[in-house]
Amino acid sequence: MSPGRAILAALACCIACARAADLPPVPELAPGMRELIFADGSIYRGAVRGLLPHGRGELVTKSLTYQGDFQYGLKQGRGLCVWKNGDRYEGQFQDDRPDGAGRYQFANGDSYEGQVKSGTIAGRGRYTTKNGDSFDGLFADGVAQGAGTYRFKAGDRYEGEMDQGRIQGHGRYYWTNGDSIEADFVDGKASGLGKYRFANGDLYEGEIVAGMITGQGTFRYQSGLRYQGEVRDGRPDGKGVLWLLDGGRFEGTFEKGLEHAQGHVVLPDGRQVPAQIVDGKAKILE
Repeated sequence: MSPGRAILAALACCIACARAADLPPVPELAPGMRELIFADGSIYRGAVRGLLPHGRGELVTKSLTYQGDFQYGLKQGRGLCVWKNGDRYEGQFQDDRPDGAGRYQFANGDSYEGQVKSGTIAGRGRYTTKNGDSFDGLFADGVAQGAGTYRFKAGDRYEGEMDQGRIQGHGRYYWTNGDSIEADFVDGKASGLGKYRFANGDLYEGEIVAGMITGQGTFRYQSGLRYQGEVRDGRPDGKGVLWLLDGGRFEGTFEKGLEHAQGHVVLPDGRQVPAQIVDGKAKILE
């Protein structure tokens, strides 16, 4: 039984006992204000209708203190509730529970401001952790669920889908250095096919594994060069093709970037000649 229903039951019992014993009515503290003491030790002071809290008042129980609006014995309207564990909520109440727009301040230092349904964080709002991270977006059952923006205290941010409070689904991650990545995320890390944009204007499109550029992909460089092939740890590594600025291309095996490679050059006229890349420069071997 909810606290509100318990209050109603206790009040009904009080009314019945008072009628049976022909007791005098509860005295007024002030015009329209009364004090009600319940069997469980809870105390209500405020406006009443009959013997039910109705209007503005304060309820003190073993587990909480509530100050705000009541309607026929239930918390209904706007109020402030402070629990014994230090959590507090200020906002709209309906049917004896937080419901509507409000703000939670939790004892652990976290806070939430936004929509609440039947006492649970649900709908659109903003949750801020005690360490300075925050999430603006959709919530369900008390956790981030759906689209939104997660901002890290250090300055990075994520825009996209969340699942059960985790970065999960399609989204974009932005670093403070200007880099960004767009991909599907699994347990907070980009995975599968994605796009990585570097602050200097370079672009990578291809496979990503646990947040790392690894697999098969294409680099398009601001210089005009283009590489397609195997990549590891964020750079060309393995078999691939590098399109050169003169219209030819280098085909071969690259070693930890574009600085060193062995293979051949396909000239603009279609001829293939043995070549290598040393210190980033292609050299024909004849």
